[in-house]
Amino acid sequence: MRSINWPEVIAGFILGLFPLAARQIYIVFKYIKRPSRRKFLGSFWRYHRSPTGSGKIYETRYHFKYSIFTNRIIAKSNDDPGAGPKQGYLKYFGQVSAREGMVRYFELKSPASHERMYWYIIDPFYDPFGKTAGLYISLNLAGLPTAGPMLLSRRRLPIEWVEEHLDSQILQINPFSGEESLSEQEIMN
Repeated sequence: MRSINWPEVIAGFILGLFPLAARQIYIVFKYIKRPSRRKFLGSFWRYHRSPTGSGKIYETRYHFKYSIFTNRIIAKSNDDPGAGPKQGYLKYFGQVSAREGMVRYFELKSPASHERMYWYIIDPFYDPFGKTAGLYISLNLAGLPTAGPMLLSRRRLPIEWVEEHLDSQILQINPFSGEESLSEQEIMN
């Protein structure tokens, strides 16, 4: 019976982990070399209008950080500005695209609620930026697509200012509107 050569076993184990460690180091350096993506890390306030037709402005605080292990953005959101640091947060995982023209795309999804949001943000050239406009696309409470303007800001803005500068157009898909919709009489028959 042979004895175990522990230095050889440990060296083999370390050499087996080397490709994984090298990949993570490459991801970190790749991300650090791209300061244009890092400018979206930290705390932001997101403003958008209600898709219910009331036109009410909603503000949500988001905190973005980057995970080197998953190579993803982790976003935590809180609809209640007065909540404590661990109260009422929803957690999203997502991707931030490379810059395409003047636009950057965010894809955020929540594993708890299966909610998906897509943001199309105008990416300012300067870093850090104070605020930028964009467009959100998501599903409303009925499960139908909705889209509208949004504003992303580093600091909290007065609602009156946002009300004045944020467009009031919301696009919703309603399969029963327009000429194709059925009348009550046709539904009953």
